[in-house]
Amino acid sequence: MSVVLAEALGALIPGADLRLKWPNDVLLFGGKVAGLLPEAVIDGGALKALLLGIGVNVAHKPDLPDRATSRLADHVTKELDLDDVLGCILRTLDRWCGIWLTAGGFVRVRDAWLALGPVVGSPVSIKLGENRIDGSFRGLGEDGALLIRETDGTDRRILAGEVLG
Repeated sequence: MSVVLAEALGALIPGADLRLKWPNDVLLFGGKVAGLLPEAVIDGGALKALLLGIGVNVAHKPDLPDRATSRLADHVTKELDLDDVLGCILRTLDRWCGIWLTAGGFVRVRDAWLALGPVVGSPVSIKLGENRIDGSFRGLGEDGALLIRETDGTDRRILAGEVLG
């Protein structure tokens, strides 16, 4: 869904510097402009649905002490209508659902994510509970796991955590 959001926002703000921060953030000119909160609905051990909470800073943004934020209104020349923003997101989601179902599944999504994510080899720090892991970004696994090489040379797959910075 972060790929969908980045592509949709890019359509609303041509030429915008949109990047992805694992696992669920969209950055606009370095500030968080959108985020996702997924929740799986499990019944009898099987996935029944996936709920996606989506937040986009359109006209307002929070001022956070620990990270930069951004809003769409700062980067457009006309006032954005919320229906236009939502419509663009839904059209892009529909297109990506078609890609997922007919043209490569998650592999295509992962490739698109990697094109918008950090550069392979760039430094990364992950907060896992009370622990911090430092290393370099190595890519995404076939399941979307964050792949890093720790500073001691150990390769690691991260399934949940917070990327710092």
